[in-house]
Amino acid sequence: ERIRNRWAKVLEFAIVREKRTKARRNGELLSWQEAVKVFYDHPRTQMVSGFMVMAFFIVDVVQTEWQTSIHADEVFNALDICFTSAFTLELALNMYGNWFWNFFVDGWNMVDLFSVAVSILALFSNLDLSSMRLIRAFRVLRLIKRVTSLRIIINSMAASLPALSGASILFFLLTATFSIMAVNFFGTREPTLRDFSSSMFTVSPRIFI
Repeated sequence: ERIRNRWAKVLEFAIVREKRTKARRNGELLSWQEAVKVFYDHPRTQMVSGFMVMAFFIVDVVQTEWQTSIHADEVFNALDICFTSAFTLELALNMYGNWFWNFFVDGWNMVDLFSVAVSILALFSNLDLSSMRLIRAFRVLRLIKRVTSLRIIINSMAASLPALSGASILFFLLTATFSIMAVNFFGTREPTLRDFSSSMFTVSPRIFI
């Protein structure tokens, strides 16, 4: 009986110590994650990231202008590797600091993830790079995430889409109504109003006047 009680106490002590160790490790991991999140969300970090995005865009413009130079291609490839590595590190910090749901619920993070994935695929694959470079050119959109005024404009435009869809429907109904009237009244005398489709093409610009 004493031996059984002793073993029970030893097992209980081991379980408690293991729970404390796991809690301490989780706490250290959480503290590191919070520190990385604070570092990534700092305005200076976002400013440096924005400058990198603009620098990459300028390099992409220059590469498009000087795309026939062999020596320039070597320089641009080296710069591409540097920028891709920097953006991959930035994405890793963002994912670690905001893992899991906070990262994937943000649409701009998905833009970052997609652009970095395309850049890595363009570096380490033998596929046609022309289309990938075309997609990579949109990486400058990542700048919107880091500039508050631009982000406000994009969010406002997205919020106004339901109202704009209603206005588009109203415009179509008005144009279709006047097009039907134009075909009935002037279809036999005016070639541009002989049918509904031609009348729509003719009438629609006049609606804005």
